[in-house]
Amino acid sequence: MIESIIVASIFFALVTVYLLLFRKYSHQIYSDALLALFLIVYALNIGSYLIVVFKWLLEVPYLYKTAAPISYLAPPLAYLYVRSVLKNEIKFQTKDLWHFLPVLLIAINYLPVYFMPFAEKAALINRVVEDPFGVLYEKDGFLPPYFQLAKPIQCVVYFILQWRLLHLFKKNKIKSSFNKQTKLVVQWIKVFNVLISTTVFSFLLLVAVLFVGMSQKEANQDFAQFSMVLLSLSILYLSSYLILNPQLLFGLPYVKNSPIRSVTDEVENTNVKEDFDEEAKVISDYFDREKPYLTPQLTIRDVSVAVDIPLHELSFILNRYFEQRFTDYVNGYRIKYVVEKIKEGYLNQYTQEALALEAGFKTKHGFYDAFRKVHSCTPAEFAENYSI
Repeated sequence: MIESIIVASIFFALVTVYLLLFRKYSHQIYSDALLALFLIVYALNIGSYLIVVFKWLLEVPYLYKTAAPISYLAPPLAYLYVRSVLKNEIKFQTKDLWHFLPVLLIAINYLPVYFMPFAEKAALINRVVEDPFGVLYEKDGFLPPYFQLAKPIQCVVYFILQWRLLHLFKKNKIKSSFNKQTKLVVQWIKVFNVLISTTVFSFLLLVAVLFVGMSQKEANQDFAQFSMVLLSLSILYLSSYLILNPQLLFGLPYVKNSPIRSVTDEVENTNVKEDFDEEAKVISDYFDREKPYLTPQLTIRDVSVAVDIPLHELSFILNRYFEQRFTDYVNGYRIKYVVEKIKEGYLNQYTQEALALEAGFKTKHGFYDAFRKVHSCTPAEFAENYSI
């Protein structure tokens, strides 16, 4: 039963990773990548436990301690994910490299194990399989065994930092005037932090039991199972929460950082349409006035600069307010332009290819596909029906 829960948590974590990396909106690529990496790290940690429990480690001794440095990635990844969501970060910052210094240090520490002679490593693996916790007191790296206390300390530090991020975010906003999409973000980060807190608690409990010196092998294994089940259930719930809330998984709401209305100004916003009416009008007016869609090389970054709206916010507005991808939004204007030209008799003098180029389409195939998507017919058929 316990093993089934652990395997299920790994499966759902990997499914969520797939959805995060391959079914996403452009404004949250960075946050998605951080969350996906976090889930991968946890899946590897849980998987390494299964390898020991089922004694598979005997068949793959070179995997011993390979997951140890990787486990130090989880706390900083969780912290950076929360920060990226609350602060609308869109790319990794070089100054954040220091968060991953422990991973490098732990990997260096275990170099003696990685390059240990096969016979010596095989003997060590046998001891690990027989008593996974007894070897915690052995020196198998450059550092003494008690250096492993660094892991729980790291977990506690980042646990505090994560909750501090959320506290400061809520403190700097007028809570009662949170718009709906911001409340959704806050609720999700709260759920995420609670689940991380659960895993930290279970891990600290296990560490306390081991380092206090509980000598009973069965008791150690019971606490290890309890800790691993709690971790697995947390990851399983986290993955399920995302899958059951597609608005988070496929389009994490953008946290609007413009000044928030005071409590007395008006009733809180109730949906994204109201939250971004002003920005949506700016975008629409720009397309109506400047006709940027007539430029074949137009990119979302060009529009972002022109309308002075951050790229990630612009992407969010297009996806959630207009409910269109950037390409579809632009092609919609191009098709309107084409229809107006057809009604003016453009095709009586010029070809469809010439009309496509004038409207901003790069290829004839793209033009036909976009036109059919809107009018369910070819431009020629539309022109013929219009002239009847």
